[in-house]
Amino acid sequence: MQTSAPRTDLGHLPEEFEHPPHEVEAAVTPSRRGRTMRIVSTVVSVVFFAAAAWWISKQKMPTIPSGTHAYLSIAGALLLYALATLCRGERWHRLLEQTSIHPKRIDSYAITMVGYAGNNILPARAGEALRVFLISGRTLASKREALGTIIAERVLDAAVLAIAFAFGAYGTLVSGSPLALLGIVVVGIGAVAFFPTRFRPNPRHPRVKWVVDSVGRLLAPTRNLASREGFLLFALTFVIWAIEASTYFLVAHAVGLGVSFGGAVFIMVVANFVALIPAGPGYVGTFDAAVLFAARKLGRSHSAAISFLLLLRFVLFIPITLTGLLLLVGRYGGLAGYRAARIQAAEA
Repeated sequence: MQTSAPRTDLGHLPEEFEHPPHEVEAAVTPSRRGRTMRIVSTVVSVVFFAAAAWWISKQKMPTIPSGTHAYLSIAGALLLYALATLCRGERWHRLLEQTSIHPKRIDSYAITMVGYAGNNILPARAGEALRVFLISGRTLASKREALGTIIAERVLDAAVLAIAFAFGAYGTLVSGSPLALLGIVVVGIGAVAFFPTRFRPNPRHPRVKWVVDSVGRLLAPTRNLASREGFLLFALTFVIWAIEASTYFLVAHAVGLGVSFGGAVFIMVVANFVALIPAGPGYVGTFDAAVLFAARKLGRSHSAAISFLLLLRFVLFIPITLTGLLLLVGRYGGLAGYRAARIQAAEA
């Protein structure tokens, strides 16, 4: 597989990648919209975190799990989450290969971890933008194409989590009519197969044409999911979330939360759906409130729910954040490399 060499000389880029300096400056200067998003995400985090902290303050202090069985469960949870992260790197690599972007597999894996670390230390899921900038800096890649692959990832995740919610959260497809399952499958396939492939405008105005072309590039990876490779990626996404649900289950087992695997799926789905709300670094507040809410809905004790939240945060956030930061510094030049990647990505 051929890979594109990193662009280190901005003065010798192909003509289609060249833009006036003021466009590059605008691309790397924080916009008013970006500042507004950071403020909104911070306010959301503060509100949710305050609510969770108030609730926790009314409960008994949690106990730290101990004993061989707890330690083995925690170790198993860490290994499973590492495996899920590697699977996410492989999924992104396959999505990138379906575009004109052909990175090395090691970069797909490493930048995935850097991006997750970025989500944990930057507000409003800014780690996704970090992934786009870094992959664009390593290859002759368009930011729009790179961002399109991340949109396709979110579509796959949303589809699997929606089905998991239907099965694991309320069991409507088990205790109710099987036609509901058929309906979800038909709607899902139809949404991917017919939108937006059947709508191909061909405007003449240059600005409108640029907008249509940009949207087309963003949605192209999602459109490509209506294929054999897309089906395999959908199956891989199921595997990823099954592994992550097992991580939640093992953490719950370590603290004696006493939930079934279906209960772990319910907590995972609620936490990840609420985490879609723009919030501060590490989904502070939103993730915590969602986990506590879901655990309490399952009738778990207050103390066990708090212990579960604290240990779950350790397993899901600390190791990958440290690993991602080490990769950012050791492989991608740290903050200086990040800024250089942003400048290079603005050229694409």
